[in-house]
Parts: sequence; structure tokens; C-alpha cells
Amino acid sequence: MFKVFRNAAVSLMSAALLVTAMPLTALANAYNLVKTENLVFSKNYNITCANVGDYYHYIINLPTSGKLDFVLSKTYTNNDDRKGYAWCKDANGDLLFEDFGWESGSKTHSYDLLAGKYDFYLSADGTYHGKNIQYSFCVDFTASGETNSESQLDRNDQITMATSYKSGTITGQLGYNDEVDIYKVKIAKSGYTTVKYTPEFGKSYITLENVGGSVSYSQNDITYGKNVYKYFTPAGTYYFTVTRGNTKNTGNYSFSISNSALKSVKIKSLKKYKKGKKRGFKVTYAKNSSCDGYQICYSLKKGCKSGNKYKTVTSKSTTSKTVKGLKKNKKYYVRVRAYKEFNGKKYYSAWSSIKTVTVK
Repeated sequence: MFKVFRNAAVSLMSAALLVTAMPLTALANAYNLVKTENLVFSKNYNITCANVGDYYHYIINLPTSGKLDFVLSKTYTNNDDRKGYAWCKDANGDLLFEDFGWESGSKTHSYDLLAGKYDFYLSADGTYHGKNIQYSFCVDFTASGETNSESQLDRNDQITMATSYKSGTITGQLGYNDEVDIYKVKIAKSGYTTVKYTPEFGKSYITLENVGGSVSYSQNDITYGKNVYKYFTPAGTYYFTVTRGNTKNTGNYSFSISNSALKSVKIKSLKKYKKGKKRGFKVTYAKNSSCDGYQICYSLKKGCKSGNKYKTVTSKSTTSKTVKGLKKNKKYYVRVRAYKEFNGKKYYSAWSSIKTVTVK
């Protein structure tokens, strides 16, 4: 007897949980679960909710992120009170769609979604005393092809969950339940970083920001097509963020990030200089259009290993410098590098190869 009561209690609790899981508008009478089954993609279904409050439950398991396309049809009936009810929700209980008081015809819904579990229901709605309602439907799934597929329980929408980016082109998706994707990027050398970003949907936003936020770049209202952006970036750790514009702007995107050090310069000529009693040298070097200026280093020590002295050229258009007041009959070792000034600090390229000149 105890076993019978226990089984009855379990059945009542299960029914209560099913009713609680349904939307409020269906709670009145839609309590009779006809069937629960795993949905098969691209299969054509035909079902009938024979009684008031009958409902079917289909469990949708997305193996990866991608798009769900629902095509639903309800057979026409002359009886106005035979109204149907279809809805779908995600694992958090949030509704994707809700077709309530549905009389007849077709409904279509498309959603870009994260991997995970979704629940789809069809009902003879109790509010309208619907019965003998016939449905046909098919649900198709198209994988997004994300390089690092996210799920509802594991997504890169926070700094602490950012996906590490190393190299190459990454494919991602922003969906109905995924507004932001964040990638962690290591910039090894101070120089220029190129971001190539191609969204397949309208209006999204990107930012590239270092840890601490002292360096931050952003692009707003980006639409379809390939976009290329070039930024000066000191070496360090950065976060690249992709954000969708609104709930209607969902879909795939791709991006790649590459970094190159500030371009070095080459010495074109190095000649001794003498005018009156003034002695020195004149160094001419190639122009670097991506810098702000140049630094010349010279020394009496081979390899510029010690005793170095410096001269600064503050214009990137100036490609030569005369250094005067040097010692007679001495060999000088000379090298040049470019610099970029950013946030009040100078960042330098690698040095040119060393050339020598003897001052007479």
C-alpha cells in the first residue's frame, strides 16, 4: 500500500512540475502531456491534439551553435473556439516565440542560437477549449561553423571566460541568447595591429582594449562585408570584443588579428662632415611614414656597447641628420631607429645595422 501511495505522489509531483514549466497563459487547462520525445531535424511531423489541454513536448538538442528554422502549420477549422498554441523556450525558461490563440495557417520562426537544450511545445490551448487541432511542422538546423562553439552553459561573454586567440581566421556567431563574444589576444611587440572583421549580419560593434583600459579602440555600427582597421598597440594583453546591435541583428562573423613591430629604418649613407673647425658626420636614412620621428645613436665603442650618445629628429619627414663637435681622427659607430609617441610615451623600432665613419 505504501508503494502505491508513493507512486501516486511521484506522478502528481511530475505533473505539477510539467505544468509549472509551461507559460502562464497555458496553465489554466493545458495539463495533459500526450508525448515527450527528442526532435529529429528536417523530419516532417503531423500530430493531433485531440482533447482540451493536450500538448506535445519536443526536446531540441543543438550539438553546436547554429540556426533553427521552424515551419509550422495548423489546419483550418470552421469552429472558432479551436485555437492552438505553440511556443519554444531555452534552457533558462526564456521564450523564443509564442503563438497564442492560433486559428489557422502557417508560422515561421528563425533563430541563431547557442548549443544546448531547447523545449518546443504544441498544444490544444485550454483557454480557448481547443480540441482536435491538427498540426504539421518541420524544424531544420544549420550549424554556424564556429571555430570555438559556445553553449548556453559555457560562453565567452565575460573577461574571465574569454576565448584565447592565437592566429588565423576565427568564425563566430552572435545569437538570440548570445549578445557578446570576447577574445583574449597577446600583442607581443609594440607596433601596429591589423583587425580584419567581416560580419554576415547588420550592425555590430567591436572593441580592442588592453588590460587596464589605457589603450582602447572601437568601431560602431559595422554592417555586412569585410572591414579592415589598423591600430597602434603597445605590447601587452588585449581583449577583442564583438557585440551585436540589437535582438534582430544575429548571425555569423569572422575575424583575424595580426601584429607587426614598428618598422625599422635603413641607413642609406654616412659621410664625414667638416666645416671650418667643426667636425662630425651626416647620416641619411630611409623614411618611415608610420612613425613620428627618429633617434640617432653614435659611439666610439664598437657595436655601440657603451658610451653612447643620441640625437633625436622630431619629424618623420626629415631623413637626414648632421652631428657636429666630434673628435678628430676618430672612428664612430652609428645606428638609427624610428619611434612612435603614444599616450605620452615613446615606443621604438629595432635599430638599423651599424655603419662606421672616421671623422677627419
